[in-house]
Amino acid sequence: MVHPRPLDQKTGLTRKGAGGLLYLLDFDDLLEEWHRLIYDTDWYKRTGNHYGSVLVDEAQDCSLVQLSILTGLSIYSEASITVVGDDSQSIYGFRGTQEGVLRKMKETARKMETVDITSNYRSHQGIVNLANAIQEELPAGGAVEMVSGRGLGPMPELVLTPDERVAASMIADQVAGYILRGEDPEEIAVLYSSSVQALPVEKELVRYAIPYSKHGGLPVGAQREVLALSYAIALCKSESTYCRAHLACLFKGVGRAGGKKVLDGEEKLPGAAAHAVSEIDKMVYRMKLVPDARGAVSVFKDWILDVYSDAGVNAKEVDRTLMSLVENAPGGFSKEELLQMLELSNENLYQQGGKNLYLGTIHSAKGLEFKRVYILGLSENLFTRSVHKSSPYREALRLLYVAVTRSKEALTMFAPSSYYCHQRGTCFAEVSTLLSPEARGCCAESVVPCFTPKNLATLKDHYFRETGGSRRKKGRPYRGEDLGPARSMPPAF
Repeated sequence: MVHPRPLDQKTGLTRKGAGGLLYLLDFDDLLEEWHRLIYDTDWYKRTGNHYGSVLVDEAQDCSLVQLSILTGLSIYSEASITVVGDDSQSIYGFRGTQEGVLRKMKETARKMETVDITSNYRSHQGIVNLANAIQEELPAGGAVEMVSGRGLGPMPELVLTPDERVAASMIADQVAGYILRGEDPEEIAVLYSSSVQALPVEKELVRYAIPYSKHGGLPVGAQREVLALSYAIALCKSESTYCRAHLACLFKGVGRAGGKKVLDGEEKLPGAAAHAVSEIDKMVYRMKLVPDARGAVSVFKDWILDVYSDAGVNAKEVDRTLMSLVENAPGGFSKEELLQMLELSNENLYQQGGKNLYLGTIHSAKGLEFKRVYILGLSENLFTRSVHKSSPYREALRLLYVAVTRSKEALTMFAPSSYYCHQRGTCFAEVSTLLSPEARGCCAESVVPCFTPKNLATLKDHYFRETGGSRRKKGRPYRGEDLGPARSMPPAF
C-alpha cells in the first residue's frame, strides 16, 4: 500500500518513485496507522462511526495493537462487536499474540455479554475429558469445561516407547492396517511440535509405501543434502553427467555456466568446475569401496560437510539428517536399497490431488479435524522445544490442547524415553509434565519395549496387486543412468 505522507522515520518505509517519495506500509504499519486513527477523535467523528456490526473470529490470536483497536471501537463506536475465540487455543506467541486476550477484553469492555459454548460435536467424550484436564492446568478465567455431543468413546492412548524410531514404526504399521481395511489416508494425521520430529516417521512411511503430504518443511528425499546423497549413490552405480552436474553446483564458484559445461560433458572446464569434478570423483571412489549404505553415507557426510565448510551451514543438522537415514537400517542394507528408498520419498509418495496422510506441525493443523490423530514427542523438554520462550509451559499446554482437539474418534500420543538433541546428543526423559496426573488418568497407558511390523509385507503386496508391478514404472531409469537435460535442474541452471 502507498501512503501519501511519512508515518515515522523507520528505515525502509520510503523509496524513490516516478512522482517523488512514496511511503510504503507493511501489515504491521497498517495496524499501527489504524490504531492511531481510531483514537483520533476528529477523524473518527467524520468517518469512523459508520460500522453497524464488527465480527472478530479467532480473537485469541490478537496482538496488543489489535486488542487496542477493538478497545477503541468499543469506546468510540456504537457498533455491535462480536468476538469468537478460545484462550486455550492461543498458540502464536512467536507472532506477537498475547496470552489471555479474551480475559483482557472482558476487563476493558464497557459492556459485554459472554456466551460460553460448552458442547463439542467434533470429538467423543473420551477425547474431550483429556482436553478438559489439560485446560485445568491453564490460568483461570478462560477455560470452559466441554461436553461431547457425540457420546462416549475409547480413551486416548499414551504409548511409552524406548525411542522415536519405535514410535514411528508403530504409527506406520497401524496406518498400513487401516489402509488395508479400506480407510481413507486423508482422515489420518501425524502431528508434532517441531519439524525435526518428522524424520523417523517419514522414513517409515516411505518404507511402507504410504502416501503422505508434509506440511512445514521439505520431504526427507527433497532436502538438499539428501538429494545430493542420492546423486552420489547413483554415480557409484553408473556414470551420469546429470548427477555430476548437480553435485558440482554445490561448490562455491560453480555457477550456471560451469554447471552446464559439466552437464554437457565438456573436457575443458573452468577452474572451479574442474576442481568440483575432481573432488566428486574422489568421493565416489571412496563410496564404492564400502559395501553397505551405512558406510557410504558416512563417507558422503564427511565430504559434503567439507564442501559446506564456508557456507555457514549447520553441520550438526546435516549430520543428523544424513545419519538418521541408516541409523536403524537392517544389516546388509545396500546402497541400491537406500537409493530406491530416497527415490520413493522424493518422487512417488505424494499424490498430487490424491488421498494422502497428513504429516505436519500442530500449528499447521489448527482448524482441521481428522478421524485418527497421532501426536509425537510427549517427553519432558521435547514437546516444548519449539514454543515461545516467554511462557514455554503455558504455550506448550495450549499447543497440546490444540493437538488433542484435532481428533474425532481415535487419539494416540507417544512419549519416547530417549530422543536425539543437536546440542547434547542422545537424551533420556520421562513423560512430559504437560500431562498432569488427572490428564494421564484420562488415557490408557501402555509400554512398548520393542516392535515387530505386522502389515509391512501385506501392504506392499496389496500395492503391487493394485498397480500391477513395482512402484517404479517399467523402464523408468534410476538417477544413476544418464537422464539427459529433460529432467528438472537445480536453480543454478
